[in-house]
Amino acid sequence: MHQIEQDGKPFIGVELGCDWEAEHGIGILLHGEKPLEIGGADTAILLWFAKKHLREQS
Repeated sequence: MHQIEQDGKPFIGVELGCDWEAEHGIGILLHGEKPLEIGGADTAILLWFAKKHLREQS
């Protein structure tokens, strides 16, 4: 869970393993329960992905 939120909802990163990308896995960035971005594992863990979406909504 990232340390920023918007409208009372947190930005949450979920990192998953997958067969087709065993080294890096897959990452999903959520705002509350809404998926914002899907990519490599870094999509879930890097704060700047969440900040980018926060700026776009402001």
